[in-house]
Amino acid sequence: MSLTTTRVGKGRARGQDTEQPTSANPQGRERWPWLPFVDLSLAAALVPGFFLGGLLATAARNGSPWLAAYPALAQAHGHAQLAGWGGAMILGVALQFLPRLRGSQLARPGWVRPLFGVFAGGLALRVAGQVLAALVLATADPAAGSARTAAAAETVGHGLSLVAVVGVAAFALGAVLEAAAGTGLVLLLGLSLRSGPPLTTKKAFAQVAPLLAIAFASFVTALIAWAAGAVATALAVATAGAASGAVGAATGGRLPVIPPAFDRLAVEIALFGFIVGISLAMSARVFSLFFRVRPANPQLVRWTGLLLGTGILAGTVAGAVHAATGVRPPVLAGAADLLWGAALWTGTAAVHVFSRRLAFPGDRGRYAWWRDPAGAGAVAAYGWATLAGLILVLRGLWEWGIPVGPASASVDAAIHATGAGFMTLLILAVAPTMLPGFGGGRLRGPAWVWASVVLGCLAATLRSAPAIAPMLGMSAAGWGAGAMALGGVTGLLAVGALTVALRRSWRGRP
Repeated sequence: MSLTTTRVGKGRARGQDTEQPTSANPQGRERWPWLPFVDLSLAAALVPGFFLGGLLATAARNGSPWLAAYPALAQAHGHAQLAGWGGAMILGVALQFLPRLRGSQLARPGWVRPLFGVFAGGLALRVAGQVLAALVLATADPAAGSARTAAAAETVGHGLSLVAVVGVAAFALGAVLEAAAGTGLVLLLGLSLRSGPPLTTKKAFAQVAPLLAIAFASFVTALIAWAAGAVATALAVATAGAASGAVGAATGGRLPVIPPAFDRLAVEIALFGFIVGISLAMSARVFSLFFRVRPANPQLVRWTGLLLGTGILAGTVAGAVHAATGVRPPVLAGAADLLWGAALWTGTAAVHVFSRRLAFPGDRGRYAWWRDPAGAGAVAAYGWATLAGLILVLRGLWEWGIPVGPASASVDAAIHATGAGFMTLLILAVAPTMLPGFGGGRLRGPAWVWASVVLGCLAATLRSAPAIAPMLGMSAAGWGAGAMALGGVTGLLAVGALTVALRRSWRGRP
């Protein structure tokens, strides 16, 4: 059967012209474009995402001999979460849903499979190559207390081991392929969204179009920044290999670590521009259908786009100056944090997630979000968005020399409140509500969704608490690493429960 769509009338959608896609069997050819991206997202979250994150925290707690590789492994973990867990999921949903919201069709659908293959391969090479090279180079360092392995002893050009050369090359090549494919997919979406009825007749799409533009422009910019940083890092590692001492004491400069200022620039653009932008845009369009709330406030949506876009501009300039000079300009950095925090607050207010639920035809007002695992997940996600906004505002005030509280918020606190809290919980809430319709099914086994949401809340709390504690005048020295390790385990279980819920739903199992 071919893909079909069912329009939700304006009366049922409370003034929106959103379309709900349906299809036959996701195991057939109709699984494109969405299902492969969802599978990639889940795989990225399960292995290099939460699993690797938990291992890193465990290594920090127990003093593992490969702790010297921590900076590179942490970058690989963060990239897998943003480009894989969040990025691939968003791309799959966007390719399926946004053309229908626009009233058009996906342009050049034949491009999707090869672009997906290059994106998935690039992501795998980028993450696996960085992990492999970092572990080999770190454990081959005599100063780290570990004898060289046989693989590390067999060096090739510049004194690097063959395995390390392969890993570093894969790291750089994967980042370039990922950036090229990600840019191609965004261009494909752009071509698809250019056609269709006049925007005056597609008010639902027009309302969120600025947020979508900010989000996908940020995604492409972040991928290009990561790729440039990976190539520069690979060249630096190769050059450092020619220095005297080979691995030896120079290991710190030999690890495949993108310069922190450069990586932070890409992470912030990807998280606050892409993830936050697309999350707020999609919430504005689907929350009134899924969670019985009023349609999004159009004025607040516009303000959110203005705040977010201005914040991305300020953050990009501040990050570029930091990467070029080593000094992060406090005026611009503080402005970016304040604007991102304000955008999270106005976006939260715009989607009415904390407002009183409406009575839909057929449910007679009996719906309650605390009895719906997806609804509870959405409320929890925006609770984290509100907290992330507070952390960013406080951090911005400290950047401007206005101290509020015992200590300034760390970058880690803002990133994980937004990523582990807002992004992850929103995926756990919306995916089991939206994706089964793509597969021609309906949600089955809500207990699995409850498990994923509860575990996701626990994971976000355990991972973010050590970074938030200093803001409250507390020390996380004795418990922080253990909490983060447990957070990795609970996050892994949360994504596992989501995977079970999704598979049961679109395969039609009882």
